[in-house]
Amino acid sequence: MVSAASNSLMFAAPKHVGEPHGAYGSFTYAATDGELLSAPGIVWLVPPHKRLAHSDFWSGSEGWRIVENGAVQRGLPGGGVAHEAYADGLLDRYITGTDADTSGVLGGGHADPTQWYFQAPAPFLGRHTIAFGGHITFSVSVPEGLLTTDNFREVTHGEVAATPLVLLSCATCTANSGITLGYFLAPAASEEQEVENSLLHLAEGPTSFRVPLRPSAWFQRPKSSLLEWHPVTECDFVEVLSGITELRILGDLTLGRESVSIDDVAIVAGEGQVSLACAHKYY
Repeated sequence: MVSAASNSLMFAAPKHVGEPHGAYGSFTYAATDGELLSAPGIVWLVPPHKRLAHSDFWSGSEGWRIVENGAVQRGLPGGGVAHEAYADGLLDRYITGTDADTSGVLGGGHADPTQWYFQAPAPFLGRHTIAFGGHITFSVSVPEGLLTTDNFREVTHGEVAATPLVLLSCATCTANSGITLGYFLAPAASEEQEVENSLLHLAEGPTSFRVPLRPSAWFQRPKSSLLEWHPVTECDFVEVLSGITELRILGDLTLGRESVSIDDVAIVAGEGQVSLACAHKYY
């Protein structure tokens, strides 16, 4: 109970301890005049770097897993994720996954049948509402694979069989019916136009990606596979950030066999303003 005349609390970072990779933590509170009690509020304690969660893989895979990569890989620790304890350009100690299900290619098909992902551990899940208006960042390298325009998997929204580069899911959203959001890469208006996030940059070497956490950059997966991914509302987006149950980053970037590495994955807090209706409902 805080009842001092200033009605205030001050947080002081622990002395002689370096900044955490993510947030210091968070707490909830309510205010009262002795009779009425306010709706609960929440405060996040974030260092100047503004990261809410961060994996630099300095000492291991940090709980990251590889999923949807075939039965054999599924039985391996972390789904077959490998920790690489050396540097490769932008990447310095990182994790790698290798495509294990290329039966479509080996059997004469045009593409491997599955799309495998890197799946984030617990620090990236839960309540990250303050990330609204911020971004997800990560670095990617492809040490093995054919990096040509016609061999990259389609990750542009609106294209047939397009695959999201990043997936965010909330299993408890919309009365436990769940919401899954996908971030697709934006198409260039012309061949000469440079886009911020492009798989083509990977042919030149390790590449950093910056995924904005705002509703206009994401699409919502429909309940029926016969329908297209559709725009997401601001309130649905805030609801997902308030209860993330799954964060995945695409590793299966090509239509053939590849090895893909990722490093420096972070959720970074934003300063975007949420509408009063959505803030009251989910903050």
